[in-house]
Amino acid sequence: ILRYPKDKTEITNISYEPWHYRYIGIPHSYYCYENDLCLEEYISFLAEGSSYSISIDKINYTVYYATENDVFIDVPADKTYKLSSDNTGGYAVVVMG
Repeated sequence: ILRYPKDKTEITNISYEPWHYRYIGIPHSYYCYENDLCLEEYISFLAEGSSYSISIDKINYTVYYATENDVFIDVPADKTYKLSSDNTGGYAVVVMG
């Protein structure tokens, strides 16, 4: 994703940087693109308890948020999953399959 878009400077507090891209993974980047979200908006969306399911190239993804206070993070035993830290004490959880 474009990390610091021109129309999101009030949210990111960083000036537009047309060269600055960040890889955040397929379901995250697709959702940000489709919903015109910068990374800060996306993390806030997930941290508020939102979740979503999406199918991309015949792969089903379910995305939700967990905090470091969660003793256990619930993921299906028969699915592949990834955890990505948001560097603020939370994790984006992606379950595939």
